[in-house]
Amino acid sequence: MSRRVVSERLIGTIDFAAWMGGSFFQISPDSQRVTYAARVGAKQFVVVDGKKEKYYDAIVTTGGGRVLFDPENNLRYLAGKGSAIYVVEERIKGTEHCNCAGAFHA
Repeated sequence: MSRRVVSERLIGTIDFAAWMGGSFFQISPDSQRVTYAARVGAKQFVVVDGKKEKYYDAIVTTGGGRVLFDPENNLRYLAGKGSAIYVVEERIKGTEHCNCAGAFHA
């Protein structure tokens, strides 16, 4: 008879009331950062390491759109303002303070 050994490690927290669900939840390639798309009222935004940045009318999700990390832990996604669609690139630099115990390194 086999036994399962399960371990867990906190890598981030999510505001489930704002989270848009689906494929919007992403973990960085080094497993040190968490990002997800969220909504408050009519505005949408991307949360990285528990911090929200710029608000948009939409984080584009049609056609498989999603938030992606590149190998250097930078983010790319499509966002809409009015009738315009933007490619958003977020460069994540340096050590970020996170209220998630043990989730991030220098």
